[in-house]
Amino acid sequence: WSTMEKVDLTKQFAYRLRDAMITAGFNSKRSISGVCIHKLAEMTGYSVQICRKYLRGEAIPEPVKLAEIAAKLQVSPGWLLFGDSHNHN
Repeated sequence: WSTMEKVDLTKQFAYRLRDAMITAGFNSKRSISGVCIHKLAEMTGYSVQICRKYLRGEAIPEPVKLAEIAAKLQVSPGWLLFGDSHNHN
């Protein structure tokens, strides 16, 4: 991967993570991102710091974590990571 593609993928992941969280009812009026980072941390058991990075598009979770987040938000890991529309359930 080139750095550009990686950055783009990370940003796209962040958008979809936000969307999925809002759909699941984890939106927050107070937060800049529109969703509650603490809810994501609580739901997943991951640190607030790493959850903030996911939502800011600064990091992508490893496959196991990605699958856990997707399961909690009732979306497919493929959709969360790549936005494959046919994978969205």
